[in-house]
Amino acid sequence: MSSWDEIKKKPEKLSSMVNEVGTRETGKRFGKNKDTVNHWLKKHGYEYNPDLQKWEKDEKINDNEFEQLLNSISSQNIHIKVKEDSYIIIKDDKRLKVSKEKLKNLYYDYCELNLTQEETAIKNDIIKPDFKIIKQAFDIIHDSLPLTNEQILDNSVEDNIMEVLKNKKRKIQEKKPIEELRHLRNIAEKYYEKYYQAQRIVEELEIEPISFSPSDYKVDPSPEKNDMLVTLADLHYGKQVLADMVMGVEEDFNTNTLERRLKKYQEDIIKNIKIHKPDKVYIVDLGDIADDPQAQTYPNQILNQDVTGADQILGCVELISDFILNIHQYHDNIKYIQLPGNHSADELNVDVLIGGMIEKLLESYKTIETEVVKKFYHYEKINEHNFIFSHGNHLSNSKYKRENNLLNIMRAMNLNGYTYFITGHKHHESDTGTSYEHKQVPSIVGNDSYSSERLNVNSRPAQMHFIVSESGLTGRRKTYFD
Repeated sequence: MSSWDEIKKKPEKLSSMVNEVGTRETGKRFGKNKDTVNHWLKKHGYEYNPDLQKWEKDEKINDNEFEQLLNSISSQNIHIKVKEDSYIIIKDDKRLKVSKEKLKNLYYDYCELNLTQEETAIKNDIIKPDFKIIKQAFDIIHDSLPLTNEQILDNSVEDNIMEVLKNKKRKIQEKKPIEELRHLRNIAEKYYEKYYQAQRIVEELEIEPISFSPSDYKVDPSPEKNDMLVTLADLHYGKQVLADMVMGVEEDFNTNTLERRLKKYQEDIIKNIKIHKPDKVYIVDLGDIADDPQAQTYPNQILNQDVTGADQILGCVELISDFILNIHQYHDNIKYIQLPGNHSADELNVDVLIGGMIEKLLESYKTIETEVVKKFYHYEKINEHNFIFSHGNHLSNSKYKRENNLLNIMRAMNLNGYTYFITGHKHHESDTGTSYEHKQVPSIVGNDSYSSERLNVNSRPAQMHFIVSESGLTGRRKTYFD
Protein backbone atom coordinates (compact mmCIF):
# COMPACT_ATOMS: atom_id res chain seq x y z
CA MET A 1 0.00 0.00 0.00
CA SER A 2 1.22 3.46 -0.88
CA SER A 3 2.21 5.91 1.85
CA TRP A 4 0.37 9.22 2.38
CA ASP A 5 3.27 11.22 0.92
CA GLU A 6 2.92 9.22 -2.28
CA ILE A 7 -0.86 9.13 -2.63
CA LYS A 8 -1.41 12.83 -1.83
CA LYS A 9 0.58 13.62 -4.99
CA LYS A 10 -1.57 11.28 -7.13
CA PRO A 11 -4.93 13.10 -7.37
CA GLU A 12 -6.71 10.51 -9.55
CA LYS A 13 -5.84 7.65 -7.19
CA LEU A 14 -6.71 9.74 -4.11
CA SER A 15 -10.10 10.83 -5.49
CA SER A 16 -10.91 7.26 -6.54
CA MET A 17 -10.22 6.01 -3.01
CA VAL A 18 -12.26 8.82 -1.42
CA ASN A 19 -15.22 8.19 -3.73
CA GLU A 20 -15.09 4.52 -2.76
CA VAL A 21 -14.73 4.73 1.05
CA GLY A 22 -15.19 8.44 1.92
CA THR A 23 -12.79 11.12 3.22
CA ARG A 24 -12.99 10.07 6.86
CA GLU A 25 -12.10 6.41 6.14
CA THR A 26 -9.35 7.44 3.68
CA GLY A 27 -7.82 9.64 6.36
CA LYS A 28 -7.89 6.84 8.93
CA ARG A 29 -5.96 4.55 6.61
CA PHE A 30 -3.04 7.01 6.55
CA GLY A 31 -3.30 8.40 10.08
CA LYS A 32 -4.81 11.71 8.83
CA ASN A 33 -8.09 13.47 9.47
CA LYS A 34 -10.74 14.15 6.81
CA ASP A 35 -9.83 17.90 6.64
CA THR A 36 -6.33 17.01 5.45
CA VAL A 37 -7.78 14.76 2.76
CA ASN A 38 -10.25 17.51 1.72
CA HIS A 39 -7.39 20.01 1.53
CA TRP A 40 -5.36 17.89 -0.89
CA LEU A 41 -8.35 17.09 -3.06
CA LYS A 42 -9.14 20.80 -3.40
CA LYS A 43 -5.49 21.58 -3.94
CA HIS A 44 -5.59 19.30 -6.99
CA GLY A 45 -8.74 21.01 -8.26
CA TYR A 46 -11.42 18.61 -7.04
CA GLU A 47 -14.79 19.75 -5.69
CA TYR A 48 -17.51 17.69 -3.93
CA ASN A 49 -20.68 17.26 -6.04
CA PRO A 50 -23.56 16.75 -3.56
CA ASP A 51 -25.95 15.60 -6.31
CA LEU A 52 -23.69 12.73 -7.32
CA GLN A 53 -22.18 12.40 -3.82
CA LYS A 54 -18.68 12.19 -5.22
CA TRP A 55 -15.57 14.30 -5.75
CA GLU A 56 -15.09 15.57 -9.29
CA LYS A 57 -12.31 17.38 -11.09
CA ASP A 58 -13.04 21.13 -11.18
CA GLU A 59 -11.21 22.08 -14.38
CA LYS A 60 -9.03 25.08 -13.68
CA ILE A 61 -9.33 28.00 -15.96
CA ASN A 62 -6.75 27.74 -18.74
CA ASP A 63 -4.38 30.52 -19.70
CA ASN A 64 -6.50 31.61 -22.65
CA GLU A 65 -9.68 31.79 -20.56
CA PHE A 66 -7.78 33.53 -17.77
CA GLU A 67 -6.44 36.06 -20.27
CA GLN A 68 -9.99 36.73 -21.52
CA LEU A 69 -11.20 37.14 -17.94
CA LEU A 70 -8.41 39.61 -17.13
CA ASN A 71 -9.18 41.66 -20.23
CA SER A 72 -12.90 41.68 -19.44
CA ILE A 73 -12.31 43.23 -16.01
CA SER A 74 -9.56 45.62 -17.06
CA SER A 75 -9.88 48.95 -18.85
CA GLN A 76 -11.15 48.80 -22.45
CA ASN A 77 -7.93 50.25 -23.86
CA ILE A 78 -5.69 47.81 -21.96
CA HIS A 79 -4.99 44.21 -22.97
CA ILE A 80 -3.20 41.55 -20.92
CA LYS A 81 -1.28 38.55 -22.24
CA VAL A 82 -0.54 35.71 -19.79
CA LYS A 83 2.91 34.15 -19.93
CA GLU A 84 4.36 31.32 -17.81
CA ASP A 85 5.88 33.59 -15.16
CA SER A 86 4.75 37.08 -16.18
CA TYR A 87 2.09 39.28 -17.74
CA ILE A 88 2.45 41.53 -20.79
CA ILE A 89 0.27 44.63 -20.45
CA ILE A 90 -0.47 46.52 -23.67
CA LYS A 91 -1.88 50.05 -23.47
CA ASP A 92 -2.04 52.02 -26.72
CA ASP A 93 1.47 51.55 -28.17
CA LYS A 94 3.15 50.86 -24.81
CA ARG A 95 4.11 47.31 -23.74
CA LEU A 96 4.87 46.67 -20.09
CA LYS A 97 6.11 43.36 -18.64
CA VAL A 98 5.52 42.53 -14.98
CA SER A 99 6.50 39.22 -13.37
CA LYS A 100 3.87 37.28 -11.42
CA GLU A 101 6.07 37.52 -8.33
CA LYS A 102 6.34 41.31 -8.60
CA LEU A 103 2.58 41.59 -9.08
CA LYS A 104 2.08 39.71 -5.79
CA ASN A 105 4.38 42.23 -4.08
CA LEU A 106 2.49 45.14 -5.61
CA TYR A 107 -0.81 43.73 -4.31
CA TYR A 108 0.72 43.26 -0.87
CA ASP A 109 2.27 46.72 -0.67
CA TYR A 110 -0.71 48.63 -2.05
CA CYS A 111 -3.63 46.61 -0.62
CA GLU A 112 -2.22 45.17 2.64
CA LEU A 113 0.32 47.80 3.69
CA ASN A 114 -1.85 50.56 2.21
CA LEU A 115 1.16 52.35 0.73
CA THR A 116 0.58 55.25 -1.66
CA GLN A 117 1.16 54.85 -5.40
CA GLU A 118 4.51 56.66 -5.12
CA GLU A 119 5.62 54.51 -2.17
CA THR A 120 4.56 51.28 -3.88
CA ALA A 121 6.42 52.22 -7.06
CA ILE A 122 9.60 53.21 -5.22
CA LYS A 123 9.58 50.07 -3.04
CA ASN A 124 9.26 47.85 -6.11
CA ASP A 125 11.79 49.76 -8.20
CA ILE A 126 9.39 50.87 -10.93
CA ILE A 127 8.26 54.32 -12.05
CA LYS A 128 4.88 55.65 -10.95
CA PRO A 129 3.38 55.84 -14.49
CA ASP A 130 4.08 52.10 -14.96
CA PHE A 131 2.44 51.26 -11.62
CA LYS A 132 -0.60 53.30 -12.66
CA ILE A 133 -0.94 51.16 -15.81
CA ILE A 134 -0.60 47.92 -13.77
CA LYS A 135 -3.12 49.23 -11.23
CA GLN A 136 -5.57 50.08 -14.00
CA ALA A 137 -5.03 46.79 -15.85
CA PHE A 138 -5.80 44.59 -12.83
CA ASP A 139 -8.36 46.97 -11.31
CA ILE A 140 -6.35 47.25 -8.06
CA ILE A 141 -7.68 49.50 -5.31
CA HIS A 142 -6.65 49.88 -1.67
CA ASP A 143 -9.63 47.75 -0.60
CA SER A 144 -8.76 44.87 -2.95
CA LEU A 145 -7.92 41.50 -1.41
CA PRO A 146 -4.09 41.42 -1.27
CA LEU A 147 -3.99 38.43 -3.64
CA THR A 148 -3.69 38.36 -7.41
CA ASN A 149 -6.63 37.23 -9.56
CA GLU A 150 -4.63 34.12 -10.50
CA GLN A 151 -4.05 33.21 -6.85
CA ILE A 152 -7.75 33.58 -6.09
CA LEU A 153 -8.78 31.45 -9.07
CA ASP A 154 -6.08 28.75 -8.84
CA ASN A 155 -5.69 28.20 -5.11
CA SER A 156 -8.10 26.60 -2.70
CA VAL A 157 -10.01 28.77 -0.25
CA GLU A 158 -7.89 27.36 2.58
CA ASP A 159 -4.65 28.22 0.78
CA ASN A 160 -5.82 31.77 0.12
CA ILE A 161 -6.83 32.21 3.76
CA MET A 162 -3.38 30.98 4.82
CA GLU A 163 -1.78 33.45 2.39
CA VAL A 164 -3.82 36.35 3.81
CA LEU A 165 -2.86 35.37 7.37
CA LYS A 166 0.79 35.13 6.34
CA ASN A 167 0.54 38.64 4.88
CA LYS A 168 -0.98 39.94 8.13
CA LYS A 169 1.96 38.52 10.10
CA ARG A 170 4.40 39.98 7.60
CA LYS A 171 2.69 43.36 7.90
CA ILE A 172 3.30 43.46 11.68
CA GLN A 173 6.98 42.72 11.10
CA GLU A 174 7.31 45.40 8.43
CA LYS A 175 5.41 48.17 10.20
CA LYS A 176 8.53 50.01 11.33
CA PRO A 177 10.31 49.83 7.95
CA ILE A 178 7.19 51.42 6.38
CA GLU A 179 7.70 54.55 8.46
CA GLU A 180 11.32 54.63 7.32
CA LEU A 181 10.15 54.19 3.73
CA ARG A 182 7.91 57.23 4.05
CA HIS A 183 10.84 59.25 5.35
CA LEU A 184 13.02 58.12 2.44
CA ARG A 185 10.22 58.88 -0.01
CA ASN A 186 10.52 62.57 0.76
CA ILE A 187 14.19 62.40 -0.19
CA ALA A 188 13.73 60.17 -3.24
CA GLU A 189 10.57 61.82 -4.57
CA LYS A 190 12.38 64.37 -6.73
CA TYR A 191 13.96 61.54 -8.72
CA TYR A 192 10.48 60.52 -9.82
CA GLU A 193 9.28 64.01 -10.77
CA LYS A 194 8.03 64.29 -14.31
CA TYR A 195 10.58 66.92 -15.29
CA TYR A 196 13.55 65.86 -13.20
CA GLN A 197 15.45 64.27 -16.09
CA ALA A 198 15.14 67.39 -18.24
CA GLN A 199 16.26 69.61 -15.36
CA ARG A 200 19.26 67.38 -14.62
CA ILE A 201 20.39 67.37 -18.26
CA VAL A 202 20.14 71.16 -18.48
CA GLU A 203 22.17 71.53 -15.28
CA GLU A 204 24.92 69.24 -16.59
CA LEU A 205 25.12 70.69 -20.10
CA GLU A 206 28.00 73.09 -20.62
CA ILE A 207 26.23 75.73 -22.71
CA GLU A 208 28.16 78.88 -23.52
CA PRO A 209 25.81 81.91 -23.24
CA ILE A 210 25.43 84.02 -26.37
CA SER A 211 27.39 87.29 -26.11
CA PHE A 212 25.14 90.22 -25.30
CA SER A 213 24.24 92.46 -28.22
CA PRO A 214 22.26 95.61 -27.37
CA SER A 215 19.17 96.55 -29.34
CA ASP A 216 19.71 99.07 -32.14
CA TYR A 217 16.07 100.10 -32.08
CA LYS A 218 14.67 101.96 -29.10
CA VAL A 219 10.92 101.96 -28.47
CA ASP A 220 9.45 105.08 -26.95
CA PRO A 221 6.71 103.87 -24.60
CA SER A 222 3.20 104.63 -25.80
CA PRO A 223 1.00 106.89 -23.61
CA GLU A 224 -1.72 104.24 -24.05
CA LYS A 225 0.32 101.79 -21.93
CA ASN A 226 0.21 98.67 -24.10
CA ASP A 227 1.86 95.30 -23.68
CA MET A 228 2.25 92.69 -26.39
CA LEU A 229 1.59 88.97 -26.05
CA VAL A 230 3.24 86.72 -28.65
CA THR A 231 2.17 83.06 -28.67
CA LEU A 232 4.11 80.19 -30.19
CA ALA A 233 1.71 77.27 -30.52
CA ASP A 234 2.45 73.73 -31.69
CA LEU A 235 5.48 74.41 -33.88
CA HIS A 236 6.24 70.67 -34.10
CA TYR A 237 9.82 71.13 -35.27
CA GLY A 238 10.76 68.03 -37.26
CA LYS A 239 7.21 67.16 -38.33
CA GLN A 240 6.56 66.36 -41.98
CA VAL A 241 3.16 66.62 -43.69
CA LEU A 242 2.83 65.71 -47.37
CA ALA A 243 0.28 67.96 -49.07
CA ASP A 244 -1.25 65.21 -51.19
CA MET A 245 -1.93 63.08 -48.09
CA VAL A 246 -4.14 65.61 -46.24
CA MET A 247 -7.27 67.33 -47.51
CA GLY A 248 -7.07 71.12 -47.91
CA VAL A 249 -3.28 71.54 -47.66
CA GLU A 250 -1.69 73.53 -50.47
CA GLU A 251 1.97 72.89 -49.60
CA ASP A 252 4.04 70.38 -47.70
CA PHE A 253 4.99 71.09 -44.10
CA ASN A 254 8.55 70.35 -43.03
CA THR A 255 11.43 72.04 -41.22
CA ASN A 256 12.10 74.46 -44.09
CA THR A 257 8.40 75.41 -44.19
CA LEU A 258 8.43 76.02 -40.45
CA GLU A 259 11.47 78.32 -40.63
CA ARG A 260 9.97 80.30 -43.51
CA ARG A 261 6.61 80.71 -41.75
CA LEU A 262 8.20 81.69 -38.46
CA LYS A 263 10.19 84.40 -40.25
CA LYS A 264 6.98 85.84 -41.72
CA TYR A 265 5.35 85.77 -38.27
CA GLN A 266 8.39 87.52 -36.79
CA GLU A 267 8.11 90.30 -39.41
CA ASP A 268 4.43 90.91 -38.51
CA ILE A 269 5.33 91.10 -34.81
CA ILE A 270 8.12 93.63 -35.41
CA LYS A 271 5.79 95.73 -37.59
CA ASN A 272 3.23 95.88 -34.76
CA ILE A 273 5.92 96.65 -32.16
CA LYS A 274 6.74 99.77 -34.19
CA ILE A 275 3.06 100.74 -34.45
CA HIS A 276 1.83 100.01 -30.90
CA LYS A 277 5.06 100.61 -28.96
CA PRO A 278 4.37 98.15 -26.14
CA ASP A 279 6.01 98.57 -22.74
CA LYS A 280 6.83 94.86 -22.62
CA VAL A 281 6.73 91.90 -24.99
CA TYR A 282 5.72 88.50 -23.60
CA ILE A 283 6.71 85.52 -25.77
CA VAL A 284 4.87 82.41 -24.57
CA ASP A 285 5.57 78.99 -26.09
CA LEU A 286 2.51 76.86 -25.33
CA GLY A 287 4.29 73.53 -25.80
CA ASP A 288 4.93 70.93 -28.50
CA ILE A 289 7.80 73.06 -29.71
CA ALA A 290 9.32 69.83 -31.09
CA ASP A 291 7.44 66.94 -32.69
CA ASP A 292 9.01 64.47 -30.20
CA PRO A 293 12.67 63.54 -30.75
CA GLN A 294 11.95 60.03 -29.43
CA ALA A 295 8.99 59.58 -31.84
CA GLN A 296 6.85 57.90 -29.15
CA THR A 297 3.71 60.07 -29.18
CA TYR A 298 1.86 57.87 -31.67
CA PRO A 299 2.68 54.71 -33.70
CA ASN A 300 5.05 55.13 -36.68
CA GLN A 301 5.59 58.80 -35.85
CA ILE A 302 9.16 58.67 -37.11
CA LEU A 303 7.83 58.03 -40.63
CA ASN A 304 6.25 61.50 -40.51
CA GLN A 305 9.40 63.37 -39.46
CA ASP A 306 12.15 64.97 -41.53
CA VAL A 307 14.33 65.77 -38.48
CA THR A 308 14.68 63.27 -35.63
CA GLY A 309 16.45 62.64 -32.32
CA ALA A 310 18.91 65.17 -30.87
CA ASP A 311 18.78 67.22 -34.10
CA GLN A 312 15.19 68.13 -33.24
CA ILE A 313 16.24 69.48 -29.84
CA LEU A 314 19.23 71.45 -31.14
CA GLY A 315 17.24 72.75 -34.10
CA CYS A 316 14.48 74.02 -31.80
CA VAL A 317 16.96 75.74 -29.50
CA GLU A 318 18.58 77.55 -32.41
CA LEU A 319 15.28 78.47 -34.09
CA ILE A 320 13.59 79.91 -30.97
CA SER A 321 16.65 81.68 -29.55
CA ASP A 322 17.11 83.39 -32.96
CA PHE A 323 13.41 84.31 -32.98
CA ILE A 324 13.68 85.92 -29.52
CA LEU A 325 16.92 87.74 -30.33
CA ASN A 326 15.55 89.11 -33.62
CA ILE A 327 12.59 90.59 -31.75
CA HIS A 328 15.00 91.87 -29.11
CA GLN A 329 16.63 94.00 -31.80
CA TYR A 330 13.40 96.03 -31.81
CA HIS A 331 12.45 95.79 -28.14
CA ASP A 332 14.67 95.41 -25.09
CA ASN A 333 12.05 94.41 -22.49
CA ILE A 334 11.08 90.80 -23.16
CA LYS A 335 9.83 87.89 -21.08
CA TYR A 336 10.06 84.41 -22.60
CA ILE A 337 7.90 81.67 -21.03
CA GLN A 338 8.16 77.98 -22.01
CA LEU A 339 5.37 75.54 -21.10
CA PRO A 340 5.40 71.73 -21.41
CA GLY A 341 3.38 70.04 -24.14
CA ASN A 342 2.41 66.42 -24.69
CA HIS A 343 4.70 65.42 -27.59
CA SER A 344 7.46 63.95 -25.44
CA ALA A 345 8.06 61.15 -22.97
CA ASP A 346 6.86 61.73 -19.38
CA GLU A 347 10.31 61.00 -17.95
CA LEU A 348 12.03 63.51 -20.26
CA ASN A 349 9.83 66.44 -21.25
CA VAL A 350 11.51 67.87 -24.32
CA ASP A 351 9.80 71.29 -24.02
CA VAL A 352 11.29 71.77 -20.55
CA LEU A 353 14.68 70.61 -21.83
CA ILE A 354 14.62 73.02 -24.79
CA GLY A 355 13.38 75.89 -22.60
CA GLY A 356 16.19 75.27 -20.12
CA MET A 357 18.81 75.29 -22.87
CA ILE A 358 17.45 78.56 -24.28
CA GLU A 359 17.49 80.02 -20.78
CA LYS A 360 21.21 79.20 -20.51
CA LEU A 361 21.95 80.60 -23.97
CA LEU A 362 20.29 83.94 -23.16
CA GLU A 363 21.85 84.24 -19.69
CA SER A 364 23.89 87.34 -20.61
CA TYR A 365 20.78 89.23 -21.78
CA LYS A 366 19.58 90.97 -18.63
CA THR A 367 16.74 92.61 -20.59
CA ILE A 368 15.31 89.18 -21.51
CA GLU A 369 13.61 87.41 -18.63
CA THR A 370 13.08 83.66 -19.04
CA GLU A 371 10.83 81.23 -17.17
CA VAL A 372 10.57 77.49 -17.81
CA VAL A 373 7.26 76.21 -16.44
CA LYS A 374 7.18 72.73 -14.88
CA LYS A 375 3.43 72.26 -14.45
CA PHE A 376 0.54 72.10 -16.87
CA TYR A 377 -0.53 75.74 -16.50
CA HIS A 378 1.08 79.10 -15.79
CA TYR A 379 -0.38 82.33 -14.38
CA GLU A 380 0.86 85.73 -15.51
CA LYS A 381 -0.45 89.22 -14.82
CA ILE A 382 -0.12 91.31 -18.01
CA ASN A 383 -1.07 94.98 -17.86
CA GLU A 384 -3.02 94.25 -14.65
CA HIS A 385 -5.09 91.49 -16.30
CA ASN A 386 -5.21 87.77 -15.42
CA PHE A 387 -3.74 85.38 -17.98
CA ILE A 388 -3.53 81.61 -17.60
CA PHE A 389 -1.47 79.73 -20.18
CA SER A 390 -1.57 75.99 -20.80
CA HIS A 391 -0.82 73.60 -23.63
CA GLY A 392 -4.43 72.43 -23.30
CA ASN A 393 -4.08 68.65 -23.40
CA HIS A 394 -5.29 68.38 -19.78
CA LEU A 395 -8.61 70.05 -20.62
CA SER A 396 -11.65 67.91 -21.41
CA ASN A 397 -12.90 67.66 -25.01
CA SER A 398 -16.45 68.05 -23.73
CA LYS A 399 -17.57 71.69 -23.84
CA TYR A 400 -19.18 71.61 -20.40
CA LYS A 401 -16.47 69.57 -18.70
CA ARG A 402 -13.81 71.83 -20.22
CA GLU A 403 -15.60 74.90 -18.84
CA ASN A 404 -15.67 73.21 -15.44
CA ASN A 405 -11.91 72.53 -15.74
CA LEU A 406 -11.24 76.22 -16.42
CA LEU A 407 -13.53 77.48 -13.65
CA ASN A 408 -11.90 75.10 -11.16
CA ILE A 409 -8.46 76.56 -11.98
CA MET A 410 -9.83 80.08 -11.44
CA ARG A 411 -11.38 79.10 -8.10
CA ALA A 412 -8.22 77.33 -6.96
CA MET A 413 -6.18 80.46 -7.68
CA ASN A 414 -8.82 82.71 -6.09
CA LEU A 415 -8.66 85.09 -9.06
CA ASN A 416 -10.59 88.34 -9.09
CA GLY A 417 -11.51 90.11 -12.29
CA TYR A 418 -11.73 88.92 -15.88
CA THR A 419 -9.42 86.04 -16.80
CA TYR A 420 -7.98 85.05 -20.18
CA PHE A 421 -7.09 81.40 -20.83
CA ILE A 422 -4.70 80.91 -23.75
CA THR A 423 -4.14 77.33 -24.98
CA GLY A 424 -2.95 75.42 -28.05
CA HIS A 425 -2.92 71.65 -28.65
CA LYS A 426 -6.03 71.43 -30.91
CA HIS A 427 -4.29 73.05 -33.93
CA HIS A 428 -7.26 75.30 -34.70
CA GLU A 429 -8.68 78.56 -33.39
CA SER A 430 -11.73 78.94 -31.15
CA ASP A 431 -13.22 81.35 -28.62
CA THR A 432 -15.41 80.36 -25.66
CA GLY A 433 -16.38 81.67 -22.23
CA THR A 434 -18.73 84.13 -20.55
CA SER A 435 -17.20 85.34 -17.29
CA TYR A 436 -13.80 84.59 -18.83
CA GLU A 437 -12.35 84.17 -22.32
CA HIS A 438 -10.77 80.93 -23.45
CA LYS A 439 -8.71 81.60 -26.56
CA GLN A 440 -7.50 78.48 -28.33
CA VAL A 441 -4.81 79.53 -30.79
CA PRO A 442 -4.00 77.77 -34.09
CA SER A 443 -0.89 75.81 -35.03
CA ILE A 444 1.72 76.88 -37.54
CA VAL A 445 1.44 73.37 -39.04
CA GLY A 446 -2.15 73.71 -40.25
CA ASN A 447 -3.98 70.64 -41.49
CA ASP A 448 -2.51 67.24 -40.69
CA SER A 449 -3.87 63.76 -40.06
CA TYR A 450 -4.42 64.52 -36.36
CA SER A 451 -6.62 67.59 -36.92
CA SER A 452 -8.53 66.26 -39.93
CA GLU A 453 -9.00 62.60 -38.95
CA ARG A 454 -9.16 62.69 -35.14
CA LEU A 455 -10.52 66.16 -34.37
CA ASN A 456 -12.59 66.52 -37.55
CA VAL A 457 -11.57 70.14 -38.00
CA ASN A 458 -10.00 72.02 -40.88
CA SER A 459 -7.00 73.91 -39.54
CA ARG A 460 -5.50 76.85 -41.39
CA PRO A 461 -1.80 77.30 -40.60
CA ALA A 462 -1.53 80.42 -38.45
CA GLN A 463 0.00 82.03 -35.36
CA MET A 464 -1.43 84.78 -33.16
CA HIS A 465 -0.12 87.73 -31.17
CA PHE A 466 -2.13 90.21 -29.15
CA ILE A 467 -2.12 93.76 -27.83
CA VAL A 468 -3.04 93.95 -24.15
CA SER A 469 -4.23 97.43 -23.23
CA GLU A 470 -5.45 98.76 -19.90
CA SER A 471 -8.96 97.68 -20.89
CA GLY A 472 -7.93 94.11 -21.75
CA LEU A 473 -7.17 92.00 -24.79
CA THR A 474 -8.06 94.56 -27.42
CA GLY A 475 -5.85 93.66 -30.36
CA ARG A 476 -5.85 90.22 -31.98
CA ARG A 477 -3.33 89.87 -34.78
CA LYS A 478 -3.32 86.68 -36.84
CA THR A 479 -0.67 85.67 -39.36
CA TYR A 480 -1.87 83.12 -41.93
CA PHE A 481 0.57 81.02 -43.92
CA ASP A 482 -1.61 79.56 -46.68
